[in-house]
Amino acid sequence: MNSPETVYHNRISEFTKQHNSVKKRINHISNIRFIVFGLMVVVDIFLYRSGHHAAMAVCSVAAITIFIALVFYHESLYKLLNHISNLLQINGRCLDRIHDKWNNHDDTGSVFINKEHAFTSDLDIFGQNSVFQWINAANTFAGRAAIARVFSNKPDEVKVIQERQVALAELAPMVDFRQNLQAYSKNECMDRNDESILSWLESPDSLFKNNALTVMLYIFPWVINVTALSAFIFKIPGIGSLLYLISFCLSLVWRAGIMKIMNAFEKRSDILNTYSRVIELIQSEKFQSQLLHKLKEEFTGEHKESAFIVLKRLASLVAASHVRYSGVGAFVFNLLFTWDIQCVLRMERWKKHHGTSVRKWIAAIGEFEMLSTLSQIHFENADWCFPLVSKDTGEIIAKNIGHPLLWSKKRVCNDFQISGGVAVSVITGSNMSGKTTFLRTIGVNMVLAFAGAPVCAKTFCCYPVQLYTSMRIHDDLRSNVSSFYAELIRVKKIVDAIDSGEKVFFLLDELFRGTNSRDRHDGAIAVLRVLSSGGACGLISTHDLELANLEKIDSEKFRNYHFSERITETDITFDYQLQDGPSNSRNALAMIRLAGIPIV
Repeated sequence: MNSPETVYHNRISEFTKQHNSVKKRINHISNIRFIVFGLMVVVDIFLYRSGHHAAMAVCSVAAITIFIALVFYHESLYKLLNHISNLLQINGRCLDRIHDKWNNHDDTGSVFINKEHAFTSDLDIFGQNSVFQWINAANTFAGRAAIARVFSNKPDEVKVIQERQVALAELAPMVDFRQNLQAYSKNECMDRNDESILSWLESPDSLFKNNALTVMLYIFPWVINVTALSAFIFKIPGIGSLLYLISFCLSLVWRAGIMKIMNAFEKRSDILNTYSRVIELIQSEKFQSQLLHKLKEEFTGEHKESAFIVLKRLASLVAASHVRYSGVGAFVFNLLFTWDIQCVLRMERWKKHHGTSVRKWIAAIGEFEMLSTLSQIHFENADWCFPLVSKDTGEIIAKNIGHPLLWSKKRVCNDFQISGGVAVSVITGSNMSGKTTFLRTIGVNMVLAFAGAPVCAKTFCCYPVQLYTSMRIHDDLRSNVSSFYAELIRVKKIVDAIDSGEKVFFLLDELFRGTNSRDRHDGAIAVLRVLSSGGACGLISTHDLELANLEKIDSEKFRNYHFSERITETDITFDYQLQDGPSNSRNALAMIRLAGIPIV
Protein backbone atom coordinates (compact mmCIF):
# COMPACT_ATOMS: atom_id res chain seq x y z
CA MET A 1 0.00 0.00 0.00
CA ASN A 2 1.36 3.41 -0.98
CA SER A 3 2.14 5.96 1.70
CA PRO A 4 -0.07 9.06 1.89
CA GLU A 5 2.81 11.15 0.53
CA THR A 6 3.12 8.88 -2.51
CA VAL A 7 -0.64 8.94 -3.05
CA TYR A 8 -0.69 12.74 -3.05
CA HIS A 9 2.32 12.98 -5.40
CA ASN A 10 0.69 10.53 -7.82
CA ARG A 11 -2.57 12.45 -7.76
CA ILE A 12 -0.79 15.75 -8.43
CA SER A 13 0.97 14.17 -11.39
CA GLU A 14 -2.30 12.80 -12.79
CA PHE A 15 -4.25 16.01 -12.25
CA THR A 16 -1.47 18.07 -13.83
CA LYS A 17 -1.81 15.96 -16.98
CA GLN A 18 -5.58 16.39 -16.95
CA HIS A 19 -5.21 20.13 -16.38
CA ASN A 20 -2.93 20.54 -19.40
CA SER A 21 -5.21 18.37 -21.55
CA VAL A 22 -8.33 20.37 -20.69
CA LYS A 23 -6.52 23.66 -21.33
CA LYS A 24 -5.62 22.43 -24.83
CA ARG A 25 -9.24 21.45 -25.46
CA ILE A 26 -10.38 24.90 -24.33
CA ASN A 27 -8.00 26.54 -26.79
CA HIS A 28 -9.18 24.24 -29.59
CA ILE A 29 -12.85 25.01 -28.90
CA SER A 30 -12.07 28.75 -28.86
CA ASN A 31 -10.53 28.41 -32.33
CA ILE A 32 -13.42 26.30 -33.61
CA ARG A 33 -15.95 28.87 -32.36
CA PHE A 34 -14.09 31.59 -34.24
CA ILE A 35 -13.99 29.45 -37.41
CA VAL A 36 -17.72 28.60 -37.20
CA PHE A 37 -18.66 32.23 -36.78
CA GLY A 38 -16.37 33.32 -39.60
CA LEU A 39 -17.65 30.62 -41.97
CA MET A 40 -21.25 31.55 -41.16
CA VAL A 41 -20.62 35.18 -42.09
CA VAL A 42 -18.81 34.27 -45.34
CA VAL A 43 -21.38 31.66 -46.43
CA ASP A 44 -24.33 33.89 -45.54
CA ILE A 45 -22.91 36.76 -47.59
CA PHE A 46 -22.31 34.42 -50.55
CA LEU A 47 -25.81 32.90 -50.36
CA TYR A 48 -27.44 36.29 -49.91
CA ARG A 49 -25.72 37.72 -52.97
CA SER A 50 -26.61 34.58 -54.92
CA GLY A 51 -30.27 35.02 -54.03
CA HIS A 52 -30.49 31.76 -52.08
CA HIS A 53 -32.28 33.31 -49.10
CA ALA A 54 -33.83 30.06 -47.85
CA ALA A 55 -30.48 28.31 -47.89
CA MET A 56 -28.95 31.26 -46.10
CA ALA A 57 -31.58 30.98 -43.35
CA VAL A 58 -30.96 27.25 -42.94
CA CYS A 59 -27.20 27.78 -42.87
CA SER A 60 -27.53 30.56 -40.29
CA VAL A 61 -29.74 28.49 -38.00
CA ALA A 62 -27.38 25.52 -38.24
CA ALA A 63 -24.28 27.65 -37.59
CA ILE A 64 -25.88 29.46 -34.65
CA THR A 65 -26.98 26.12 -33.16
CA ILE A 66 -23.44 24.74 -33.46
CA PHE A 67 -22.00 27.96 -32.05
CA ILE A 68 -24.34 27.88 -29.01
CA ALA A 69 -23.51 24.20 -28.41
CA LEU A 70 -19.81 25.07 -28.51
CA VAL A 71 -20.37 27.91 -26.02
CA PHE A 72 -22.03 25.52 -23.56
CA TYR A 73 -19.29 22.92 -24.07
CA HIS A 74 -16.65 25.62 -23.60
CA GLU A 75 -18.27 26.63 -20.33
CA SER A 76 -18.35 23.01 -19.12
CA LEU A 77 -14.64 22.70 -19.89
CA TYR A 78 -13.89 25.78 -17.80
CA LYS A 79 -15.84 24.25 -14.91
CA LEU A 80 -13.88 21.02 -15.28
CA LEU A 81 -10.61 22.98 -15.39
CA ASN A 82 -11.61 24.81 -12.21
CA HIS A 83 -12.43 21.50 -10.49
CA ILE A 84 -9.07 19.99 -11.48
CA SER A 85 -7.29 23.15 -10.28
CA ASN A 86 -9.05 22.76 -6.93
CA LEU A 87 -7.94 19.12 -6.70
CA LEU A 88 -4.35 20.14 -7.44
CA GLN A 89 -4.46 22.73 -4.68
CA ILE A 90 -6.04 20.26 -2.24
CA ASN A 91 -3.33 17.64 -2.81
CA GLY A 92 -0.66 20.32 -2.50
CA ARG A 93 -2.05 21.30 0.87
CA CYS A 94 -2.13 17.67 1.97
CA LEU A 95 1.58 17.47 1.17
CA ASP A 96 2.10 20.70 3.12
CA ARG A 97 0.58 18.99 6.14
CA ILE A 98 2.88 15.98 5.77
CA HIS A 99 5.93 18.24 5.37
CA ASP A 100 4.98 20.47 8.32
CA LYS A 101 4.20 23.52 6.13
CA TRP A 102 0.49 23.71 6.89
CA ASN A 103 0.65 26.96 8.87
CA ASN A 104 0.38 28.98 5.64
CA HIS A 105 -3.14 27.67 4.94
CA ASP A 106 -5.64 30.51 4.68
CA ASP A 107 -8.50 29.22 6.81
CA THR A 108 -7.41 29.42 10.43
CA GLY A 109 -10.91 29.25 11.91
CA SER A 110 -10.33 32.64 13.51
CA VAL A 111 -14.07 33.36 13.36
CA PHE A 112 -14.52 30.68 16.05
CA ILE A 113 -11.97 32.13 18.48
CA ASN A 114 -13.48 32.74 21.91
CA LYS A 115 -10.97 33.82 24.53
CA GLU A 116 -13.50 33.11 27.27
CA HIS A 117 -13.97 29.48 26.22
CA ALA A 118 -13.06 26.79 28.72
CA PHE A 119 -10.10 25.46 26.71
CA THR A 120 -10.00 26.29 22.96
CA SER A 121 -7.83 29.40 23.28
CA ASP A 122 -5.25 27.78 25.55
CA LEU A 123 -5.01 24.62 23.42
CA ASP A 124 -4.72 26.42 20.04
CA ILE A 125 -7.89 24.87 18.64
CA PHE A 126 -8.66 27.91 16.43
CA GLY A 127 -6.49 30.67 14.96
CA GLN A 128 -3.00 30.78 13.52
CA ASN A 129 -0.99 27.56 14.05
CA SER A 130 -4.12 25.83 15.36
CA VAL A 131 -5.71 22.39 15.12
CA PHE A 132 -8.37 23.85 12.82
CA GLN A 133 -5.79 25.34 10.44
CA TRP A 134 -3.84 22.06 10.46
CA ILE A 135 -6.64 19.72 9.42
CA ASN A 136 -9.68 21.64 8.12
CA ALA A 137 -11.01 20.46 4.73
CA ALA A 138 -14.47 22.05 4.95
CA ASN A 139 -15.48 25.02 2.83
CA THR A 140 -19.17 25.56 3.56
CA PHE A 141 -20.27 27.53 6.59
CA ALA A 142 -22.12 24.47 7.89
CA GLY A 143 -19.05 22.24 7.54
CA ARG A 144 -16.72 24.64 9.30
CA ALA A 145 -19.29 25.15 12.06
CA ALA A 146 -19.63 21.36 12.50
CA ILE A 147 -15.86 21.04 12.96
CA ALA A 148 -15.88 23.91 15.44
CA ARG A 149 -18.73 22.21 17.33
CA VAL A 150 -16.99 18.86 17.82
CA PHE A 151 -13.75 20.62 18.75
CA SER A 152 -15.28 22.92 21.36
CA ASN A 153 -18.52 21.49 22.76
CA LYS A 154 -18.85 19.12 25.68
CA PRO A 155 -18.13 15.49 24.74
CA ASP A 156 -20.94 13.62 23.03
CA GLU A 157 -22.29 10.34 24.32
CA VAL A 158 -19.78 7.48 24.08
CA LYS A 159 -22.01 5.73 21.52
CA VAL A 160 -21.93 8.81 19.27
CA ILE A 161 -18.13 9.02 19.52
CA GLN A 162 -17.81 5.34 18.64
CA GLU A 163 -20.15 5.69 15.63
CA ARG A 164 -18.03 8.58 14.43
CA GLN A 165 -14.85 6.51 14.74
CA VAL A 166 -16.36 3.79 12.52
CA ALA A 167 -17.42 6.40 9.94
CA LEU A 168 -13.94 7.95 9.88
CA ALA A 169 -12.32 4.56 9.38
CA GLU A 170 -14.58 3.99 6.36
CA LEU A 171 -13.96 7.44 4.85
CA ALA A 172 -10.17 7.49 5.33
CA PRO A 173 -9.25 5.39 2.24
CA MET A 174 -11.93 7.08 0.08
CA VAL A 175 -9.52 9.74 -1.17
CA ASP A 176 -11.41 10.44 -4.41
CA PHE A 177 -14.69 10.99 -2.60
CA ARG A 178 -13.20 13.16 0.12
CA GLN A 179 -11.25 15.38 -2.24
CA ASN A 180 -14.13 15.79 -4.68
CA LEU A 181 -16.36 16.75 -1.76
CA GLN A 182 -13.83 19.45 -0.87
CA ALA A 183 -13.17 20.54 -4.47
CA TYR A 184 -16.84 21.06 -5.36
CA SER A 185 -17.25 23.65 -2.60
CA LYS A 186 -13.75 25.14 -2.84
CA ASN A 187 -14.82 28.41 -4.46
CA GLU A 188 -17.66 29.25 -2.08
CA CYS A 189 -17.43 31.92 0.59
CA MET A 190 -16.37 30.29 3.87
CA ASP A 191 -18.22 32.78 6.06
CA ARG A 192 -21.44 32.86 4.03
CA ASN A 193 -24.21 32.00 6.46
CA ASP A 194 -27.38 30.56 4.94
CA GLU A 195 -29.68 31.84 7.69
CA SER A 196 -31.33 34.47 5.47
CA ILE A 197 -32.35 31.77 2.97
CA LEU A 198 -33.44 29.34 5.68
CA SER A 199 -35.52 31.94 7.51
CA TRP A 200 -37.58 32.61 4.39
CA LEU A 201 -37.85 28.95 3.39
CA GLU A 202 -39.12 27.97 6.85
CA SER A 203 -41.47 30.91 7.21
CA PRO A 204 -45.19 30.19 6.65
CA ASP A 205 -45.60 33.66 5.10
CA SER A 206 -46.42 33.94 1.41
CA LEU A 207 -46.54 36.97 -0.86
CA PHE A 208 -49.32 35.49 -2.99
CA LYS A 209 -51.73 33.76 -0.61
CA ASN A 210 -54.90 33.76 -2.71
CA ASN A 211 -55.05 30.69 -4.97
CA ALA A 212 -57.23 32.38 -7.58
CA LEU A 213 -54.82 35.33 -7.75
CA THR A 214 -51.88 32.93 -8.09
CA VAL A 215 -53.50 31.17 -11.08
CA MET A 216 -54.31 34.51 -12.72
CA LEU A 217 -50.72 35.69 -12.31
CA TYR A 218 -49.37 32.46 -13.82
CA ILE A 219 -51.43 32.86 -17.01
CA PHE A 220 -51.26 36.67 -17.15
CA PRO A 221 -48.11 36.92 -19.37
CA TRP A 222 -49.64 34.55 -21.93
CA VAL A 223 -52.91 36.49 -22.04
CA ILE A 224 -51.13 39.84 -22.26
CA ASN A 225 -48.72 38.79 -25.04
CA VAL A 226 -51.36 37.03 -27.17
CA THR A 227 -53.79 39.95 -26.80
CA ALA A 228 -51.13 42.61 -27.41
CA LEU A 229 -49.78 40.75 -30.45
CA SER A 230 -53.30 40.51 -31.86
CA ALA A 231 -53.80 44.22 -31.27
CA PHE A 232 -50.64 45.04 -33.19
CA ILE A 233 -51.62 42.68 -36.03
CA PHE A 234 -55.00 44.32 -36.31
CA LYS A 235 -53.32 47.71 -36.21
CA ILE A 236 -54.59 48.78 -32.79
CA PRO A 237 -51.16 49.59 -31.26
CA GLY A 238 -52.66 51.71 -28.51
CA ILE A 239 -54.30 48.72 -26.88
CA GLY A 240 -51.10 46.66 -27.10
CA SER A 241 -49.04 49.44 -25.55
CA LEU A 242 -51.61 49.86 -22.77
CA LEU A 243 -51.54 46.15 -21.95
CA TYR A 244 -47.73 46.11 -21.66
CA LEU A 245 -47.89 49.19 -19.45
CA ILE A 246 -50.34 47.34 -17.18
CA SER A 247 -47.98 44.35 -17.16
CA PHE A 248 -45.05 46.51 -16.05
CA CYS A 249 -47.10 48.34 -13.40
CA LEU A 250 -48.25 45.00 -12.03
CA SER A 251 -44.63 44.16 -11.16
CA LEU A 252 -44.38 47.46 -9.29
CA VAL A 253 -47.42 46.69 -7.12
CA TRP A 254 -45.63 43.84 -5.28
CA ARG A 255 -42.11 45.23 -5.71
CA ALA A 256 -41.37 45.66 -1.97
CA GLY A 257 -42.35 42.07 -1.14
CA ILE A 258 -40.58 40.71 -4.21
CA MET A 259 -37.31 42.47 -3.38
CA LYS A 260 -37.43 41.26 0.23
CA ILE A 261 -37.57 37.67 -0.99
CA MET A 262 -34.95 38.14 -3.69
CA ASN A 263 -32.57 39.90 -1.32
CA ALA A 264 -32.66 36.82 0.93
CA PHE A 265 -31.22 34.89 -2.04
CA GLU A 266 -28.71 37.60 -2.96
CA LYS A 267 -26.40 35.96 -5.53
CA ARG A 268 -26.91 32.52 -3.94
CA SER A 269 -27.45 30.45 -7.08
CA ASP A 270 -23.78 29.36 -7.08
CA ILE A 271 -23.83 28.07 -3.51
CA LEU A 272 -27.16 26.29 -4.13
CA ASN A 273 -25.60 24.61 -7.16
CA THR A 274 -22.64 23.68 -4.97
CA TYR A 275 -24.94 22.04 -2.44
CA SER A 276 -26.64 20.20 -5.29
CA ARG A 277 -23.33 18.86 -6.66
CA VAL A 278 -22.15 17.81 -3.20
CA ILE A 279 -25.41 15.97 -2.47
CA GLU A 280 -25.24 14.24 -5.86
CA LEU A 281 -21.71 13.09 -5.03
CA ILE A 282 -22.79 11.78 -1.61
CA GLN A 283 -25.81 9.97 -3.02
CA SER A 284 -23.66 8.27 -5.64
CA GLU A 285 -21.64 6.51 -2.92
CA LYS A 286 -22.56 3.38 -0.98
CA PHE A 287 -21.66 3.57 2.70
CA GLN A 288 -21.40 0.74 5.20
CA SER A 289 -21.22 2.59 8.52
CA GLN A 290 -24.46 3.38 10.29
CA LEU A 291 -23.68 7.07 10.70
CA LEU A 292 -22.80 7.71 7.05
CA HIS A 293 -25.83 5.74 5.85
CA LYS A 294 -28.10 7.71 8.17
CA LEU A 295 -26.69 11.04 6.96
CA LYS A 296 -27.12 9.99 3.33
CA GLU A 297 -30.80 9.23 3.97
CA GLU A 298 -31.31 12.86 5.00
CA PHE A 299 -31.13 13.81 1.32
CA THR A 300 -34.30 11.98 0.36
CA GLY A 301 -37.06 14.57 0.35
CA GLU A 302 -40.54 14.11 1.75
CA HIS A 303 -41.79 13.67 -1.81
CA LYS A 304 -39.11 11.00 -2.46
CA GLU A 305 -37.42 13.33 -4.93
CA SER A 306 -33.65 13.53 -4.72
CA ALA A 307 -32.42 16.60 -2.86
CA PHE A 308 -29.76 17.43 -5.45
CA ILE A 309 -32.38 17.68 -8.23
CA VAL A 310 -34.67 19.78 -6.05
CA LEU A 311 -31.87 22.18 -5.06
CA LYS A 312 -30.71 22.50 -8.66
CA ARG A 313 -34.22 23.60 -9.56
CA LEU A 314 -34.17 26.27 -6.85
CA ALA A 315 -30.72 27.41 -8.01
CA SER A 316 -32.11 27.87 -11.53
CA LEU A 317 -34.97 29.98 -10.18
CA VAL A 318 -32.56 32.14 -8.18
CA ALA A 319 -30.30 32.53 -11.23
CA ALA A 320 -33.31 33.54 -13.33
CA SER A 321 -34.23 36.20 -10.77
CA HIS A 322 -30.81 37.83 -11.28
CA VAL A 323 -32.17 39.44 -14.45
CA ARG A 324 -33.02 42.30 -12.11
CA TYR A 325 -29.33 43.27 -12.05
CA SER A 326 -29.59 44.24 -15.74
CA GLY A 327 -31.40 47.56 -16.06
CA VAL A 328 -32.59 47.13 -19.65
CA GLY A 329 -33.08 43.37 -19.25
CA ALA A 330 -35.14 43.82 -16.08
CA PHE A 331 -37.38 46.39 -17.81
CA VAL A 332 -37.96 44.26 -20.93
CA PHE A 333 -38.56 40.99 -19.07
CA ASN A 334 -40.95 42.55 -16.59
CA LEU A 335 -42.73 44.35 -19.44
CA LEU A 336 -43.24 41.18 -21.46
CA PHE A 337 -43.45 38.43 -18.81
CA THR A 338 -43.91 40.04 -15.34
CA TRP A 339 -40.59 38.28 -14.74
CA ASP A 340 -40.05 39.07 -11.06
CA ILE A 341 -43.57 37.93 -10.21
CA GLN A 342 -43.12 34.69 -12.15
CA CYS A 343 -39.84 33.95 -10.35
CA VAL A 344 -41.36 34.54 -6.91
CA LEU A 345 -44.46 32.48 -7.76
CA ARG A 346 -42.26 29.50 -8.62
CA MET A 347 -39.97 30.05 -5.63
CA GLU A 348 -42.95 30.07 -3.29
CA ARG A 349 -44.27 26.89 -4.87
CA TRP A 350 -40.83 25.31 -4.36
CA LYS A 351 -40.85 26.55 -0.76
CA LYS A 352 -44.25 24.97 -0.09
CA HIS A 353 -42.99 21.52 -1.06
CA HIS A 354 -39.35 21.54 0.12
CA GLY A 355 -38.70 24.62 2.28
CA THR A 356 -38.55 22.85 5.64
CA SER A 357 -36.08 20.23 4.36
CA VAL A 358 -33.24 22.53 3.33
CA ARG A 359 -31.84 23.10 6.82
CA LYS A 360 -31.37 19.39 7.45
CA TRP A 361 -29.78 18.98 3.99
CA ILE A 362 -27.23 21.72 4.66
CA ALA A 363 -26.57 20.34 8.15
CA ALA A 364 -25.98 16.87 6.69
CA ILE A 365 -23.51 18.34 4.17
CA GLY A 366 -21.72 19.98 7.07
CA GLU A 367 -21.54 16.67 8.94
CA PHE A 368 -20.05 14.96 5.89
CA GLU A 369 -17.44 17.73 5.59
CA MET A 370 -16.61 17.40 9.28
CA LEU A 371 -16.24 13.61 9.06
CA SER A 372 -14.20 13.91 5.87
CA THR A 373 -11.90 16.39 7.58
CA LEU A 374 -11.31 14.17 10.60
CA SER A 375 -10.82 11.07 8.44
CA GLN A 376 -7.76 12.75 6.88
CA ILE A 377 -6.03 12.33 10.24
CA HIS A 378 -6.49 8.56 10.05
CA PHE A 379 -5.38 8.36 6.42
CA GLU A 380 -2.22 10.44 6.90
CA ASN A 381 -1.21 8.98 10.26
CA ALA A 382 -1.59 5.21 10.15
CA ASP A 383 0.47 4.82 13.34
CA TRP A 384 -2.00 6.89 15.39
CA CYS A 385 -4.78 5.09 17.23
CA PHE A 386 -8.49 5.46 17.70
CA PRO A 387 -8.83 6.00 21.46
CA LEU A 388 -10.88 3.88 23.80
CA VAL A 389 -13.45 6.28 25.22
CA SER A 390 -15.40 4.74 28.06
CA LYS A 391 -17.47 6.38 30.77
CA ASP A 392 -16.69 3.47 33.11
CA THR A 393 -12.91 3.84 33.34
CA GLY A 394 -12.46 7.23 35.00
CA GLU A 395 -8.80 7.22 33.96
CA ILE A 396 -6.41 8.58 31.35
CA ILE A 397 -3.80 6.12 30.07
CA ALA A 398 -1.53 6.94 27.12
CA LYS A 399 1.32 5.11 25.45
CA ASN A 400 3.70 7.08 23.21
CA ILE A 401 1.53 10.18 23.23
CA GLY A 402 2.76 13.26 21.35
CA HIS A 403 1.47 16.65 20.26
CA PRO A 404 -0.43 16.31 16.94
CA LEU A 405 0.73 19.69 15.65
CA LEU A 406 4.43 18.91 16.04
CA TRP A 407 6.15 17.43 13.01
CA SER A 408 6.70 13.68 13.36
CA LYS A 409 10.44 14.13 12.74
CA LYS A 410 10.71 16.47 15.73
CA ARG A 411 7.94 15.10 17.97
CA VAL A 412 8.91 13.46 21.27
CA CYS A 413 6.35 11.05 22.71
CA ASN A 414 5.79 9.96 26.30
CA ASP A 415 3.82 7.49 28.36
CA PHE A 416 1.42 8.89 30.93
CA GLN A 417 -1.44 7.81 33.10
CA ILE A 418 -3.68 9.28 35.75
CA SER A 419 -5.62 6.50 37.41
CA GLY A 420 -6.08 4.55 40.63
CA GLY A 421 -7.62 7.45 42.51
CA VAL A 422 -4.87 9.95 41.63
CA ALA A 423 -6.51 13.32 41.06
CA VAL A 424 -3.62 15.68 40.33
CA SER A 425 -0.37 15.15 38.45
CA VAL A 426 2.17 17.82 39.43
CA ILE A 427 4.71 18.40 36.65
CA THR A 428 7.88 20.27 37.58
CA GLY A 429 10.89 21.20 35.54
CA SER A 430 13.07 24.10 34.55
CA ASN A 431 12.44 26.68 31.81
CA MET A 432 11.82 25.34 28.27
CA SER A 433 11.89 21.72 29.46
CA GLY A 434 8.50 20.87 27.93
CA LYS A 435 5.99 21.18 30.78
CA THR A 436 3.46 23.42 29.01
CA THR A 437 3.76 21.54 25.71
CA PHE A 438 2.99 18.32 27.54
CA LEU A 439 -0.15 19.83 29.08
CA ARG A 440 -1.28 20.85 25.60
CA THR A 441 -0.36 17.39 24.30
CA ILE A 442 -2.82 15.79 26.72
CA GLY A 443 -5.46 18.47 26.11
CA VAL A 444 -5.38 18.47 22.30
CA ASN A 445 -5.46 14.68 22.12
CA MET A 446 -8.47 14.63 24.44
CA VAL A 447 -10.22 17.13 22.13
CA LEU A 448 -9.50 14.86 19.15
CA ALA A 449 -10.66 11.81 21.10
CA PHE A 450 -14.00 13.40 22.00
CA ALA A 451 -14.46 14.46 18.36
CA GLY A 452 -14.15 10.78 17.37
CA ALA A 453 -10.81 11.30 15.62
CA PRO A 454 -7.56 9.33 15.95
CA VAL A 455 -5.08 10.64 18.51
CA CYS A 456 -1.33 11.01 18.35
CA ALA A 457 -0.53 7.97 20.48
CA LYS A 458 0.11 4.25 20.23
CA THR A 459 -2.76 3.61 22.64
CA PHE A 460 -5.00 6.05 24.46
CA CYS A 461 -7.77 5.48 26.97
CA CYS A 462 -9.95 8.27 28.37
CA TYR A 463 -13.44 9.01 29.62
CA PRO A 464 -15.96 11.73 28.67
CA VAL A 465 -15.09 14.76 30.73
CA GLN A 466 -15.33 18.54 30.40
CA LEU A 467 -11.95 20.16 29.81
CA TYR A 468 -10.96 23.35 31.59
CA THR A 469 -7.63 25.14 31.23
CA SER A 470 -5.76 28.06 32.71
CA MET A 471 -2.65 28.62 30.63
CA ARG A 472 -2.59 31.83 28.58
CA ILE A 473 -3.69 34.40 31.09
CA HIS A 474 -3.31 38.11 30.34
CA ASP A 475 -4.30 41.26 32.12
CA ASP A 476 -6.98 43.45 30.57
CA LEU A 477 -6.33 47.17 30.91
CA ARG A 478 -9.71 48.19 29.48
CA SER A 479 -11.59 45.99 31.94
CA ASN A 480 -9.23 46.81 34.80
CA VAL A 481 -8.43 43.11 35.33
CA SER A 482 -4.96 42.01 36.42
CA SER A 483 -3.46 38.71 35.30
CA PHE A 484 -3.80 37.39 38.86
CA TYR A 485 -7.50 38.23 39.00
CA ALA A 486 -8.00 36.83 35.50
CA GLU A 487 -6.60 33.51 36.78
CA LEU A 488 -8.96 33.62 39.73
CA ILE A 489 -11.89 34.01 37.33
CA ARG A 490 -10.74 30.96 35.34
CA VAL A 491 -10.33 28.87 38.50
CA LYS A 492 -13.74 30.00 39.76
CA LYS A 493 -15.31 28.66 36.54
CA ILE A 494 -13.71 25.28 37.20
CA VAL A 495 -14.96 25.24 40.80
CA ASP A 496 -18.47 26.22 39.65
CA ALA A 497 -18.44 23.41 37.09
CA ILE A 498 -17.49 20.90 39.79
CA ASP A 499 -20.21 22.23 42.11
CA SER A 500 -22.77 21.83 39.31
CA GLY A 501 -21.94 18.12 39.05
CA GLU A 502 -19.76 18.16 35.91
CA LYS A 503 -16.94 15.71 35.46
CA VAL A 504 -13.94 18.01 35.12
CA PHE A 505 -10.41 17.52 33.80
CA PHE A 506 -8.19 20.57 34.26
CA LEU A 507 -4.86 21.73 32.85
CA LEU A 508 -3.21 24.49 34.88
CA ASP A 509 0.05 26.11 33.78
CA GLU A 510 2.06 28.06 36.38
CA LEU A 511 -0.97 28.89 38.50
CA PHE A 512 -0.98 32.40 40.01
CA ARG A 513 2.23 33.49 38.32
CA GLY A 514 1.04 37.08 38.67
CA THR A 515 1.72 37.30 42.40
CA ASN A 516 4.62 36.79 44.83
CA SER A 517 6.12 33.35 45.39
CA ARG A 518 4.62 32.82 48.85
CA ASP A 519 1.09 33.74 47.83
CA ARG A 520 1.47 31.75 44.63
CA HIS A 521 2.46 28.65 46.58
CA ASP A 522 -0.28 28.97 49.21
CA GLY A 523 -2.90 29.82 46.59
CA ALA A 524 -1.97 26.88 44.36
CA ILE A 525 -2.14 24.41 47.28
CA ALA A 526 -5.54 25.76 48.33
CA VAL A 527 -6.93 25.50 44.79
CA LEU A 528 -5.56 22.00 44.17
CA ARG A 529 -7.09 20.72 47.39
CA VAL A 530 -10.47 22.20 46.44
CA LEU A 531 -10.33 20.69 42.96
CA SER A 532 -9.18 17.25 44.07
CA SER A 533 -11.69 17.04 46.91
CA GLY A 534 -14.45 17.95 44.47
CA GLY A 535 -13.74 14.93 42.28
CA ALA A 536 -11.86 16.71 39.48
CA CYS A 537 -8.71 15.34 37.88
CA GLY A 538 -5.97 17.09 35.99
CA LEU A 539 -2.40 18.29 35.56
CA ILE A 540 -0.57 21.32 36.84
CA SER A 541 2.85 22.48 35.63
CA THR A 542 4.91 24.62 37.94
CA HIS A 543 8.34 25.98 38.81
CA ASP A 544 7.33 25.85 42.47
CA LEU A 545 9.23 22.76 43.60
CA GLU A 546 7.51 22.88 46.99
CA LEU A 547 4.26 21.78 45.36
CA ALA A 548 5.94 18.40 44.92
CA ASN A 549 5.54 17.93 48.69
CA LEU A 550 1.81 17.36 48.13
CA GLU A 551 2.56 13.76 47.15
CA LYS A 552 4.24 13.21 50.51
CA ILE A 553 1.18 14.58 52.29
CA ASP A 554 -1.42 12.68 50.22
CA SER A 555 0.13 10.13 47.88
CA GLU A 556 -3.28 8.76 46.87
CA LYS A 557 -4.38 12.01 45.23
CA PHE A 558 -1.11 13.59 44.08
CA ARG A 559 1.61 12.24 41.82
CA ASN A 560 4.89 13.92 40.76
CA TYR A 561 6.43 13.99 37.29
CA HIS A 562 9.19 16.12 35.85
CA PHE A 563 11.18 17.12 32.77
CA SER A 564 14.93 17.66 32.93
CA GLU A 565 17.78 19.05 30.88
CA ARG A 566 21.54 18.65 30.40
CA ILE A 567 23.64 21.74 31.06
CA THR A 568 27.20 22.28 29.80
CA GLU A 569 29.38 25.36 29.68
CA THR A 570 28.27 26.14 26.15
CA ASP A 571 24.79 24.66 25.78
CA ILE A 572 21.56 23.41 27.33
CA THR A 573 19.86 20.39 25.79
CA PHE A 574 16.41 18.98 26.55
CA ASP A 575 15.23 15.43 25.93
CA TYR A 576 11.52 16.25 26.62
CA GLN A 577 11.07 12.87 28.29
CA LEU A 578 8.55 12.72 31.13
CA GLN A 579 10.03 11.12 34.23
CA ASP A 580 8.64 10.06 37.58
CA GLY A 581 9.22 12.17 40.65
CA PRO A 582 9.89 15.89 41.21
CA SER A 583 12.50 17.96 39.42
CA ASN A 584 15.70 18.84 41.20
CA SER A 585 17.27 21.02 38.52
CA ARG A 586 17.34 24.74 37.78
CA ASN A 587 18.58 26.43 34.61
CA ALA A 588 17.70 30.12 34.86
CA LEU A 589 21.28 31.32 35.55
CA ALA A 590 22.69 29.04 32.86
CA MET A 591 20.23 30.39 30.31
CA ILE A 592 20.99 33.98 31.32
CA ARG A 593 24.69 33.30 30.82
CA LEU A 594 24.16 31.58 27.46
CA ALA A 595 22.05 34.53 26.32
CA GLY A 596 25.13 36.71 26.74
CA ILE A 597 24.00 38.57 29.84
CA PRO A 598 26.90 38.98 32.29
CA ILE A 599 26.29 37.56 35.76
CA VAL A 600 27.96 39.53 38.51
